Amino acid sequence: MARGQGLAAYVSANLDGDDGGPLTDYDVIGSAARGTGLFALASAESFNFLCIPPLARDVDIGPSVLLVANRYCNDRRALLIVDPPREWETPADALAGVRDWAFSSDTAVMYFPRLLAHDKLRGRFEAFAPCGAVAGMLSRTDSRRPVWAAAATAEEAVLRPGMRSLCAVTAEQRERLAAAGINVVQAVRPATGAACETRTLA
Repeated sequence: MARGQGLAAYVSANLDGDDGGPLTDYDVIGSAARGTGLFALASAESFNFLCIPPLARDVDIGPSVLLVANRYCNDRRALLIVDPPREWETPADALAGVRDWAFSSDTAVMYFPRLLAHDKLRGRFEAFAPCGAVAGMLSRTDSRRPVWAAAATAEEAVLRPGMRSLCAVTAEQRERLAAAGINVVQAVRPATGAACETRTLA
């Protein structure tokens, strides 16, 4: 790289590199001894939320990642945000699937359903895992009140404009999902203005 008059300009390039292979659960977990993967967070003084997006559009993270991440969050006093599996496309799917789902934790939360947002790469609306949007939503809520408690005067946590839920969830389905430890993403503020209470996956 050559420098001149305060500007940097590339004069050569190595075209032998590549993007590497697809990420695996083992890459995400990493090594505590080497400080890789999840354990790279050891250098962070503290963090409140941890979300791990799917490894690919059509690949959920595996149960081993959830187990290690949950234990790590428990040790660091952080909250793990878990995405619903891809096959849970409706509230009925989620209610049926959660009965046989092996993962549970009182320091992890799940928000359903997935989100529809504009995909700039494909030029159309696509379904995305909600964990990143949920982390931002919870951060905004937590700046005004504790995320764990519902207050009569608190405002419902809602998503940023431009996102909407993949499917509709009725009030009855929302109550049933909450009883199963699954929170429902709110794309708009309910007419009642009721406060939300975050449920864990315990």
